[in-house]
Amino acid sequence: MAFGLFCVAVFYLQKLQPLGETPRPVWLTRFLANKPLLVALAVVMALVTALATAYVVGFLDSVANINRNLLDEPAVTIYLLLPPASYFGLALVYILVLSAPTGETIDPAGNGYPLVSFLGLLGVNMMAAVLAIITSVLVDRFLPAGNALWPGIVLYFLLLFLFLPPRFIYLAKVNHPITLLTFLVFLAFLSATV
Repeated sequence: MAFGLFCVAVFYLQKLQPLGETPRPVWLTRFLANKPLLVALAVVMALVTALATAYVVGFLDSVANINRNLLDEPAVTIYLLLPPASYFGLALVYILVLSAPTGETIDPAGNGYPLVSFLGLLGVNMMAAVLAIITSVLVDRFLPAGNALWPGIVLYFLLLFLFLPPRFIYLAKVNHPITLLTFLVFLAFLSATV
């Protein structure tokens, strides 16, 4: 559900028209125009989302406890192939959301612009928080106590890698660096909770 809301949020962030006539930084324009890079980043996000989904629904734990007395080889094969493929297939929707061209139809002069901006950023931040919570659970489960610093650093750079494209989309719309700075602080907060 969080991933679906995240995809809707990114879609609506792309539909925002840019504020003002200030030219956008060249590096930002090049980044957002580089479709192969956006597709590659979307595939990595899909992989992370599929793994997180597989862990949350208990699939990864169930693989270790497959009862071969109840299931024959074809049943085990189907069980080991279909759920991960479906998780990954659903997560690949993000490729379409991130790389497909969308019309910028939401006018800054309209009443809905601030609401769409807020809800779009809320959706991106919510997905980042969900992945941080899942990572925190994994760290508590698999790492001994006392290793609190390096998982947080790894999580910070992972979240940065995964969520910079949607935030760059928003930065291209508002062209104000404070939006990126607040996001970096938010990611630092999430990483510190691990």
